[in-house]
Amino acid sequence: MARICFVSYEIHPTTWGGCGVLLHHSAARLLREGHEVYFLLDVTAREFAQFRDLDRLDLPNPGACHPHHVESLAASMDWTGDEVSNPFAWRALRFACALRELAARETLDYVEFFDYTGPAYYALIDKACGVLPGDMTIGVRLHNTLELIDRCAPTHARDEERHLMYRMERAALGMADVILTPSRSYFDAHVRDFYDLDDSRVQISAPEFRSAARKESPHGNGAPRIVYLGRLHPFKAVDQFIRAALGLMRRRPELEFKVELIGPEAGGAKSGQPYGEYLRRLIPHQLAERFAFTGFLDATQIEAQLAGASFAVFPNRLESFCYAAHEVRAAGVPVVLNTIAGFGEFFEHESDALFYDGTDAGLIDAMERLIDDPGLRHKLAGAAGASSVPICDFYTNISTRSNGSRPKDKAHLPSVLVVVMNESGAAAGASESATLDALSAQTFQDFRTVRLITSGDRTGGGLFWLGRMWLARDGAGDALDGG
Repeated sequence: MARICFVSYEIHPTTWGGCGVLLHHSAARLLREGHEVYFLLDVTAREFAQFRDLDRLDLPNPGACHPHHVESLAASMDWTGDEVSNPFAWRALRFACALRELAARETLDYVEFFDYTGPAYYALIDKACGVLPGDMTIGVRLHNTLELIDRCAPTHARDEERHLMYRMERAALGMADVILTPSRSYFDAHVRDFYDLDDSRVQISAPEFRSAARKESPHGNGAPRIVYLGRLHPFKAVDQFIRAALGLMRRRPELEFKVELIGPEAGGAKSGQPYGEYLRRLIPHQLAERFAFTGFLDATQIEAQLAGASFAVFPNRLESFCYAAHEVRAAGVPVVLNTIAGFGEFFEHESDALFYDGTDAGLIDAMERLIDDPGLRHKLAGAAGASSVPICDFYTNISTRSNGSRPKDKAHLPSVLVVVMNESGAAAGASESATLDALSAQTFQDFRTVRLITSGDRTGGGLFWLGRMWLARDGAGDALDGG
């Protein structure tokens, strides 16, 4: 049996988020099958204690589930948060430090990171440099990267800090031993060409999803209720949902339906203002009472809100899987879905969902159709759907995998690599020496290392760059041609 470690900011039911739900369901299956499951969690101390002491005990075979707190394992880090300018780079460093400590105590067959902001970056560098065991497989599961989200719904200036996170994501995907995607269509549509990845490291692994016995949500006799469930974020296209609801109210004023938006406001901006504020400003004052923003709700409260809902709308511009849509369908509530790759392999139009073409007008038409057609609502609410989506046999066979000699695609490896800057003269300092030693220890050596050493002589040749003169040297300190 395998020893599998999941690295996360989230874990269901302790924290909010689809990633945490995915890990909880995956862990439950693996524990039932006899595997050892480890969690490396970057959560608050209170949340960690809640999961370790209470929520973990509801999992099958909880004695084989071993949670570890990043805060504790990374206590010996040499850096503080104030010394690392990017908070996500800081958290990635903490993950790497914590994983070093955990790997020193436990033999792990497989460690799985998520893709968003590149949290696996420093851990993968550790493995490449021999700090982590070479036979430990490190994978990255595709959810949605920050760069993809920003391409779908740009909400921030693409400054140096943002580009650093993009590069960490790209580097992590480039170094990962395996990349897990929930569906072939998602990988092909959004990831393969954009990140220039081949199929050799890709595994199709749909998130584990198990629902309670399906039952159609009881629809009340009052005004129709249309719900949205998820974070209020621009890439979720909640603004399109509100615009379409307003459009339908204008088209059919006799339909006195209400709209409920269930979920926390998760940052982002639109038109220079916070996204939640932007959404509220879309709604005319005279119609405001027909829109309800519930904020964060726990699982029990969400279940109560879904009871009696006429249908739910998921206008999302980008999704890899979207647990919320599956959970709402499993609750017996019909769903209206945008036609995107993340939904296409898991739902069928007019069988267990109603798809629309991604436009405001298309969504208005779909909503109007469901309100007017109780037979279609009943059909979609009672559809069998996929109550158990397999996660494939990837985890089951992980203990037999060997990745230490995975072939490198030389088309994606550098011919001229690293510039090591030394601002204090020709002699390499301790940090520069450590960098040069790490480069010389790489198993792939088909690259040149360039050292740039500051020079005060503007007349003696060299390179003028960043407001000063530099001399070019190779890794051994010898002058390069022209330097």
